[in-house]
Amino acid sequence: MLLYYTDVSKLDINQAHHAVSLDRLEKTARYIHQKDKKLSIGAELLLKYSLNQIGISNPVFDHDQYGKPFLGNHPHVHFNLSHSEDYVACAVSDSPVGVDIEHIQDAELDIARHYFFGSEYEHIQNSPRQERAFFQFWVLKESYMKMTGLGFRMALDEFSIDIN
Repeated sequence: MLLYYTDVSKLDINQAHHAVSLDRLEKTARYIHQKDKKLSIGAELLLKYSLNQIGISNPVFDHDQYGKPFLGNHPHVHFNLSHSEDYVACAVSDSPVGVDIEHIQDAELDIARHYFFGSEYEHIQNSPRQERAFFQFWVLKESYMKMTGLGFRMALDEFSIDIN
């Protein structure tokens, strides 16, 4: 598996637009904030870089029935993207993969109480760094949900993460 991440805060989207797909440009054009445009374009640039590292230079993107993107011309190669704040992350693997990154900030711990397993919530409550523990579970749970292709069609309390 390959895992890359990068800061896109200084990305010049006017210079980068020629290197991304028409679909990405159309999606990006709907964003209002410059930061969101950079994250979107940066995600595809990082994906293309990652794919190039394994010898794929002309990816053809498609989507499954749930909207998860895949490579139509390389179905044995799996990838996933995430972004948060100024960073984008990309994972590429020969088996289904999910990745999530989050900016650690004040967390609404009631989300964990209502939507996580009791053992997960208990772990967070007993942690000296509750926000960090919350986000540790969050990124693991979201990565798994993305790996399955179901995303948030799968409930957060449908499965549990054992940190130990």
